[in-house]
Amino acid sequence: MPVANVENKQLEDELMRIQKEISMYSNDVSDHDDRIHSMSQHLKNVRQELTHNLGLINAHTREVETEEHLNAIAEREDGRLKQEIIRLDKELHKMREKRNNFENKIFMQSQQLEEFKAQMNWDQQALEA
Repeated sequence: MPVANVENKQLEDELMRIQKEISMYSNDVSDHDDRIHSMSQHLKNVRQELTHNLGLINAHTREVETEEHLNAIAEREDGRLKQEIIRLDKELHKMREKRNNFENKIFMQSQQLEEFKAQMNWDQQALEA
């Protein structure tokens, strides 16, 4: 092997240094490519999770709206039933008053009937005497 002169030796050393630098940068580029690929996959997964979460939020929002709607229906039904109870209580009160009036009339008529019977007995006794 021929001996290299000083200038060739310097060029050879420079070449080796540049090759090492290129190798080092190639490794860095490869590492960066791997990281970019990993981050791209992670970004894809995050976007899928975001889409899934937004779907869950929309479903939950619709569920809340449905529950609010059903609650409003139940409150209206509650109000209607309370009004019906008030109406029925008034009707019951009227019916009790009517019954009481009828019972009073029956009692009065019974008393009149008893008085009439007593009068008839007196009259009958007067006729027989």
